[in-house]
Amino acid sequence: MDLAKLYCIRESGTLSYIGNTYDEFPYLFSIVVHHEGRFSGFPIRKYLHGKIHEVDFLNIDDFSREDMYNIMKKISDATGVVENIESNDYFCYFQKPNCDLNVGLQQLWTEEDYMDLYMYIGHGKTQFLHIYIVKEEINEECEACRASSSAESEGIVII
Repeated sequence: MDLAKLYCIRESGTLSYIGNTYDEFPYLFSIVVHHEGRFSGFPIRKYLHGKIHEVDFLNIDDFSREDMYNIMKKISDATGVVENIESNDYFCYFQKPNCDLNVGLQQLWTEEDYMDLYMYIGHGKTQFLHIYIVKEEINEECEACRASSSAESEGIVII
């Protein structure tokens, strides 16, 4: 028998009941879901005109693509603000901790993408991740800028 996954979805700014729970249970984490907005252009990328929901008490040991879909569906059903969930007409990214939106976004679509996400959360690492849901994929120009920025930080200059 599968146990139901327990987590709490709340609007940003509402009272959280996390307290010191994450200190005692390091495998738990939260996500901040940014939706119904869009990214501004490069070189100073921002997320514009979006709404925010927070999801607490997720378990790193069993968080999956299906869970993310179910979370987005629950937000959509409750508020009507996450569009096109059923048609899969959206793109999902997570922001790597300590990175800005210019260089720290990574697509979150396949199970392999979720494996990458696990490297950043829980067990002494960050316990709060930002997830962005957008209708348009980040274009190739921005991907090239991200690669250039990453290379420059390693002392490599791309001309």
